[in-house]
Amino acid sequence: MKSKYNQVNYVEWRSTGEMHSNTVEWLSDLDFVKVEQGFLEELIKENTLNLISGDAFAKIKATVIKLSKSIEKANALASRVQIHSNELEILVDEVKQEKKEQLFKQEHNLLNAEIFIFLNKYKDIKNEIFELIKNIMKINKQKRLLK
Repeated sequence: MKSKYNQVNYVEWRSTGEMHSNTVEWLSDLDFVKVEQGFLEELIKENTLNLISGDAFAKIKATVIKLSKSIEKANALASRVQIHSNELEILVDEVKQEKKEQLFKQEHNLLNAEIFIFLNKYKDIKNEIFELIKNIMKINKQKRLLK
């Protein structure tokens, strides 16, 4: 599956409108990730007994730690993107501030890369959790069928 975020190895100069669209999209994606993280936490809580009674307790613990770190990272990124969005005024105003504009564009590209990396890591965490829950559901189904 292709990601909609491009990892940029060169400085790409985007228009102000494109940068605004990027920040709106990032905020939307990060808000959705926060909702998803809440769902994943509830899923883990509902299956806690089954998760800790299994053989993969260390893996589960590591995955839960990764999830809580991703929650912190999502909050930090959302704050940075919101501040970045508010600073778009630097590019919109009529005052020429080349140094500030260049720094803003560099920050924009840095955020683009960080969000790309974060979303890919988050996707891996989500897959780990779903795989763990799927295995628990299989075991529970087998137990019910054996009864």
